[in-house]
Amino acid sequence: QFGRIKQMPAAMAKSIMVFKNFDAIDLLNNGETSGDKYKCKDSGPLFATHNLLDKRFGTATSITNTTGVSSPLSETTLEAGFTYFDGMVDENGYPYKMTPNKLIVSEKDRRVAHALVTQMYGGSIPDSGLGYWGSTAPTSANSPDSMLNMVNPKNGGVAGYNVMVSRYLENGRWFLQAPEHELYMMFKRAPKQESWYDKKTHNTIYQTRMRYMVFAEDYRGIYGNPY
Repeated sequence: QFGRIKQMPAAMAKSIMVFKNFDAIDLLNNGETSGDKYKCKDSGPLFATHNLLDKRFGTATSITNTTGVSSPLSETTLEAGFTYFDGMVDENGYPYKMTPNKLIVSEKDRRVAHALVTQMYGGSIPDSGLGYWGSTAPTSANSPDSMLNMVNPKNGGVAGYNVMVSRYLENGRWFLQAPEHELYMMFKRAPKQESWYDKKTHNTIYQTRMRYMVFAEDYRGIYGNPY
């Protein structure tokens, strides 16, 4: 009994950190939801079709940072993410360099993500999106040279990026993120645990608390499948 009581402070600290992680990743789990929860500076949800106003000519450029429909992680869908960043522009309509360096996936897509970033050619890893060969032997029309995995940085098609696997991200969701992203978790009060002895009740009281805000300023630094 007394052993369990001694474990309570550690359990409370663990609980508050789990809660913090859930709240942080909620920006990705519910970023496509309309409403006031995660609005960007254009008043739209984080993941949507946005209209970027060109200050030079007063015209709007349409920018969509989602796959549009539920799209499992594959070479084709990930390559679309890199294409999204290749065409990025700023508020004046000039090319705006954003080079994604992080692929965020759920536990379900761990193997798929690592296959995409490491395999040179099409392979047979289940659900990897790299099943070009299958059980068919290569031919002159289906040669290895024409079957390079173009989202492997070693093949020269994209810049280097790392895979981040989150246990808190809902299955099926994946995101490609650039270092210039404007997704924030801002703390007003850092996680802190306190304890004191209450003379009136002769109990030791433990309190764990923190204050923070999760929000997005700009949508351009992240692309993915929020469905």
